[in-house]
Amino acid sequence: MKQKTLAMACAGLLLAASTFTATAKTDKLRYVGTWSNLSLYKDFERPYWSSGKEILGRPLEVNVTGFDQMGLNGSEIYRMLSQGMFDVGTTMSAYAIGSAPELEGVDFPMLVGTSEGSREIIEIHRPILEKIFAKRFKNTELLAITRFPQQAIFCNFPIKRLGDLKGKRIRVPGGSSAEFVQALGASPINMPFSEVTAALERHALDCATTGILSAYAVGWHDVTSHFLPAPVGGWGYTMTVMNARVWKSLSASDQQALKASIKTKFEEPALKGAEADFELGINCLTGRGNCSLGSSGSMTMSPVHPDDIELSNKILRETIIPSWAKRVSKENLDDWNQTIGKYTGLTYKGESK
Repeated sequence: MKQKTLAMACAGLLLAASTFTATAKTDKLRYVGTWSNLSLYKDFERPYWSSGKEILGRPLEVNVTGFDQMGLNGSEIYRMLSQGMFDVGTTMSAYAIGSAPELEGVDFPMLVGTSEGSREIIEIHRPILEKIFAKRFKNTELLAITRFPQQAIFCNFPIKRLGDLKGKRIRVPGGSSAEFVQALGASPINMPFSEVTAALERHALDCATTGILSAYAVGWHDVTSHFLPAPVGGWGYTMTVMNARVWKSLSASDQQALKASIKTKFEEPALKGAEADFELGINCLTGRGNCSLGSSGSMTMSPVHPDDIELSNKILRETIIPSWAKRVSKENLDDWNQTIGKYTGLTYKGESK
C-alpha cells in the first residue's frame, strides 16, 4: 500500500513537472512585479508582460501581479522565483543583499550623481550581475535592469549641503546608506516606509530618503520643506529575473526574442520613464513647472555642491567600500574593481572576506 502511494506521488510530481515545462515552452507564464500602485508597474511592467504576442512574437499568456497584491514585501521575490513558485519576477536589488551581498556594489550611496552615470554603471556591470544571479539564485537568468526615479533626501529644515545632516535623525533603506549617514555624523533610522510620512510630520524624523515622485505621491511636500537631489539611498535599481528551469525550457529563438523585446519594449522605456518622472517630481514638489498629477508643493530644492561629491567619494573609499569588501569574495571584489571601480575611480585594493 505504501509502495502504491509512493508510486502515485512520484507520478504526480512527474506530471506536474512535465506540465510546468510544457507551459513554459508554449503559451503561459506567471509574472510577479513591483508595487502595483507605482508608475514602474502601472506604466511599464504590467503593459509589457500583458502584451501577449509582443513578447516572443507568438501567442503568450502571462498572469501579472504586483508583490504587494500577494501580501509580500518584495524581499522574498528572488528566493521564491528560484524555487519555482512563479516564472518571472522583478524587485529592488537592494532587497536581496542579505542573500547576495555582491548586489550592493552596483548601488552604493552617491556612487554616481547623474542619470547618465546610472545607466553606464548598470551596463558595464551587467555581465557581473548575470553571474551573481546565476550563482546565488539557482542559475536564474537576468533579463532586465530598471530603476525608480532618482532618489533625494527630504528634510523638515533648510538643507543646502550634506554637512547639514550632522546630528540629524534620518530614515534610510539600511545597509551602506546607514553607514553613509553615520559617516556624516547623523543617526540612521530603520522604519517601514508606510510610517515615514507621519514620523516626519511629528518631527520624530528630521529627514528621509526616497524617490522624487514617490515623495510627492505620499505627501512629503506637506511634511518637509527642503530637499537635495542626492542619491544617498542609492538609485533604486530593480532587476527582472527568470526562473532557470523556465529559461532553459525556451527554445534558442524564444530566448533571443525575449531578450530583444524586453530590452527595447520594457527596459529602455522604463529607464526613460524614470528620468522623465524625476523632472515631473521636481515640478510637483517645488511648483517650478507644470504638475500633471495634482496640486504642486512649494519645497525648496538645493543643487548638489561639488564639495559634497568629493566628500561622498571620501566616505565611499574609507568606509563604504572597505566594509562591503569584507562581505564578498575576492572574485567579486576583483569583478567590481574592473568595472564599477575603474569607471568611478574608486578601485579598492584592500582585502575581501
